Amino acid sequence: MSVAMLTVILAVMIVRAPALPLLLVGAVVAILVFGGRPRLSLVIWMVAVAFIPHWVGINLIGYIPIVSVISAAILAANLFNGQWKSGKGDLPILLLIVIGLIAVAIGNSSQGVWFSMISQWLLAYLVGKAIVSAAGIGFSVKTVAAVFGLVGVLSVVEFAFSWHPFVELVTPIPSYETWAPIQVRGGLDRSEWSMGHSIALGGVLSAAVPFALRSSLGKLSKPLLLIAIFAGIACTFSRAAIISAVLTLALSLLFMRGVKPALRFMLLIVIGAAGFVGLMILVPIFELASLETAGSSSYRLRMFVELIPELSALGRSDVASVGADGTVYYGTFQSIDSAFLAVALGFGWIAALVMLVPFVIMSIRTVRRTATTGEIALVGQLPMLFTVALITQYQLVLWFFVGIAVAEFRVRAKAVDGASKDSSGYRARLGVTYASPVRARAITR
Repeated sequence: MSVAMLTVILAVMIVRAPALPLLLVGAVVAILVFGGRPRLSLVIWMVAVAFIPHWVGINLIGYIPIVSVISAAILAANLFNGQWKSGKGDLPILLLIVIGLIAVAIGNSSQGVWFSMISQWLLAYLVGKAIVSAAGIGFSVKTVAAVFGLVGVLSVVEFAFSWHPFVELVTPIPSYETWAPIQVRGGLDRSEWSMGHSIALGGVLSAAVPFALRSSLGKLSKPLLLIAIFAGIACTFSRAAIISAVLTLALSLLFMRGVKPALRFMLLIVIGAAGFVGLMILVPIFELASLETAGSSSYRLRMFVELIPELSALGRSDVASVGADGTVYYGTFQSIDSAFLAVALGFGWIAALVMLVPFVIMSIRTVRRTATTGEIALVGQLPMLFTVALITQYQLVLWFFVGIAVAEFRVRAKAVDGASKDSSGYRARLGVTYASPVRARAITR
């Protein structure tokens, strides 16, 4: 009887959701493969982000890219050995989800976009927070640097040989038509790799800069990684990505702890020489594409000027309209090339403020030289976030880095707390029990 009931249930599941049984089987396999192996889990996740396009996915409740399915499987497999303790760092993503849900309920916001907050943003954040903590910060920093350094090399190969392998990966998902075509600037194909957009690729690579600097790789490896990353960014011809990469490198060299003066000097020489060569190549291309770049700059400027006054506090802007094909327009604008503005238009300026405030705090921490590697990477993304929406894998990587920043902060806080407790214990063993060091010195005189 039980077997018959199970058969009927499985048959109904296959008819109603053909992918669900496969997902269940995949979850079991994932637990067997990844359970208790956070380092393997992290490597697989990073490789998936780097090599699986956003248009490879499934439709369940909403669209779920395969990378998010892998995220869920990895998190489930490491449920008992991940670092799941909640804290203040979780507030931005949780507040966004709650505000987004309220905006959907009362403000006509998109259920699909809100669903992506959970299926993509939250899952990537949890991988960055829980799996990175379990795998170890040092190992995770090295992995990020190595994988995105490889992506930088492959982006150069893609440009040099006009080789776009992921364009051939055709799927019935509608986003294939949106993201698969290769962009052109100045008559040249721009590198996109698996990211579906040149700016998304440039943003992902630029965010990896402090990880390459902070990694425990050899002295020669760091400059080579940085050259690979910057070369890959150059092949995207994305002005925002180039600005973000230079800003991130400057912040890292100026404010990151643990970067030795000799390494700073060597990197400045190497990157300066590479930058000079890069400019000699890029300037003529940007001159040829001056009409394209002027047009995109003008579009973004008009977008901010016309749409910011139309924002609602909570919910979708009143100027939103939906075309016959389901495309959402805000006034006369279809593409909202700003992550903060896109969230503000879709869910209200309160939601955008929840996103923006942590960047202000991280910027202050960076200048004070107390920021983590992840925080510096995120601050360096500000030029990107004002000029491109959270698209394709870029959104996953961004929230993954938010998770890493939280994980690093927790590890550093534990280290400081542990040192403090150890120091207190040492003083107690010496018979010095006063909280004030000044008072203790006075007693011993």
